[in-house]
Amino acid sequence: MSDTTDLRRRAAAGTKWGFVGTGGSQAVRFGVGLLLARILGPDAFGVVAAALVFTNFIALFLDQGLSVTLVRRTEASDAFVATVRWLNIVSTVLLAALTFALAQEVARFFGTPELAEVLRWMALFVLLQGATIIPRAVLARRLDFKSVAKADLVGASIGGGVALAAAGAGAGYWALVVQSTVSAGATALVLTVFAGRIPFRPRLQLLPEIASFSTRLLAGSIFNYASRNLDNAIVGRLFGPRDLALYSLSYRTLMVPVMVLGQVANSVALPVYARLQRDRTALRRYYLLGNRVIAITALPAMTLVIVEADPLVRVVFGEAWVPAVLTMQILAVTGMRQSIQTTIVPLVAALGDARWLMRWNIGSSVVYVASFFVGASWGIEGVAAAYTVVGLCISPIPAAKAASALEFSLRDYATALVPAFSTSLAMAMALVASGWGVTHVLGGGPVVELGVGLVVGIAVYLACLRWVWKDASSELLRAMRLVLARGD
Repeated sequence: MSDTTDLRRRAAAGTKWGFVGTGGSQAVRFGVGLLLARILGPDAFGVVAAALVFTNFIALFLDQGLSVTLVRRTEASDAFVATVRWLNIVSTVLLAALTFALAQEVARFFGTPELAEVLRWMALFVLLQGATIIPRAVLARRLDFKSVAKADLVGASIGGGVALAAAGAGAGYWALVVQSTVSAGATALVLTVFAGRIPFRPRLQLLPEIASFSTRLLAGSIFNYASRNLDNAIVGRLFGPRDLALYSLSYRTLMVPVMVLGQVANSVALPVYARLQRDRTALRRYYLLGNRVIAITALPAMTLVIVEADPLVRVVFGEAWVPAVLTMQILAVTGMRQSIQTTIVPLVAALGDARWLMRWNIGSSVVYVASFFVGASWGIEGVAAAYTVVGLCISPIPAAKAASALEFSLRDYATALVPAFSTSLAMAMALVASGWGVTHVLGGGPVVELGVGLVVGIAVYLACLRWVWKDASSELLRAMRLVLARGD
């Protein structure tokens, strides 16, 4: 078997297990979150949403770009792996202590006194989350995504089960804290078992080499976090836990497909791109095909959310969450953009251009954060609109970077996305027509409107692929057959 064929087979298997693990764990978390949203309501969710703004920021320093540094390296000695491991251990302990120490100050910032005790307990979550990073990176280097998938599914399932039991027992927002902590602990344990022996003896002389790449990634990640999460911090600070819960629910719901695609892209595409970095022709083919398949999968889903947001929220989350509808519709446009661009970061990282990633993340985050403050004048909907408009305006920049690195034209890139956009447009028109018919002709309620919309939307989507975009349909089917084929 040739190296290219073997890599193709392993990439397909990795994609399959990436979707099984990431998609499955996100589905479990989404399902559990849905039930908890109905049980607990917006007020309880707002407290933990504020805590996650802080702990997600801390999580950047747990990794520090170390996992990417390890995965993209063509050859990694035991000393190199051990040095990376010890950097992770030391930073994890320090960051857990920092989370505990700053709990009161963070609670004061958000004007939510009960947040202090939550964050003190979330210090344990930081420790456990840090323990997942190096074993996950070691398995990714081996392209052993089956083990990663199992760990993610076990962690999500155990954490979700314990959280539902805690909520049923009247634990309130503590059920959400338990979910995060137990899930991280179970995932860390399974990853560690599958990773096996990890080298233990570091070599301090390797620190400058590791730091030269990882610190640039870290700097870029910090600013990328700002562009993606400071909207939550601003909403929580200015409008309080309840509005933060409404905004956070909209964002998290729409980011489920983006997170699945993004995590799979980063876990699978990064090592595959790294192995193809000297073969730009093959890398270009993989990149454009991946973007086409992602777009034709994600864009129709976001279109469904935009058109059917009102009945979706009423039926799935309950009437208490209806104020989140407009925010969800606005952020769905951002979900479209982010889905399409999920493969840019692993591409640039695989090519070793950490400097560009750092500059891009810094520049874009400055624009995003400024827009959040402007948008806040119009409430959470204004923040969402600012996020969406700015994202659309600056999105051609990373697209141009990918085109330059792989030597394809922006026309080639646009051509790859035309089937997804046209199919989504046809789907949107059909959904609007079916919604009008249900409301004004049949007189049905939200359940009927949502059900009819799902049937009509999926039917139009499949018809467009089958009769209008046969080539795109064939590519999608070939990718699915390759991914679903037997093999590890």
